[in-house]
Amino acid sequence: MATNNDLLTGQVALITGAGRGLGRQIALAFAQAGADIVATARTKAQVEDTIREIKALGRRALSIVTDVTQEDQVRAMADQALKEFGQVDILVNNAGMSVYGPFVEQKAADWRAMIETNLMGTIFCTHAILPSMLERGQGLIINISSVAGIHGLPNEAVYCASKHGVKGFTDALAIELKDKGIRVCGIYPGGMNTPFWDVQTYHGDRSRIMDPAKVAEMVLAMAVQPQGTLVREVILFPTNEWH
Repeated sequence: MATNNDLLTGQVALITGAGRGLGRQIALAFAQAGADIVATARTKAQVEDTIREIKALGRRALSIVTDVTQEDQVRAMADQALKEFGQVDILVNNAGMSVYGPFVEQKAADWRAMIETNLMGTIFCTHAILPSMLERGQGLIINISSVAGIHGLPNEAVYCASKHGVKGFTDALAIELKDKGIRVCGIYPGGMNTPFWDVQTYHGDRSRIMDPAKVAEMVLAMAVQPQGTLVREVILFPTNEWH
């Protein structure tokens, strides 16, 4: 019988935005479940810290500094990952960012950064990895959206637009690929207590929002479903911070 330490043994997971916050916790959770890990992020020091922890667990691991908004970097990242491991079984599109505030006070650069990171980054990474999954006739893509991808929220207009885009992309791709052995699913978490809030103002008690490690456990639960079974989507709210 499989244990928590071997549920993903023999599989390779690629996680974007894995240098900190939720992405880091997902990478560690998958490694603890037996997966080998490709961890990508824009900040070299952060992603290398993640890799050191994964290697300490006895897993193979590769760090690749990648800006998911740059298609050429994403293509190079995919090529490097496939050259190193020969396959990517699970792609977790986690990289994301937000600029909060009244819409009229934001700039075009803010809008572009959110749409290019949250939506185009997810599209670029999926497009780069998907052909290798189709060739093997199997694979799992988990897109990290947000409750902002389901509901409109004040001071998050363009962030909501980008995350609604991720949901639409996820839903359509799941239908397109369902007969090709590729499973596509989405997770829609509410507020998490991550380093994101170190530079953004959170109007509340950060201890009352979700621990990203707990959200990562749910992502892992989606990933360990057997072939032929799919947790289509999961919506997670912090119980004390309902939207």
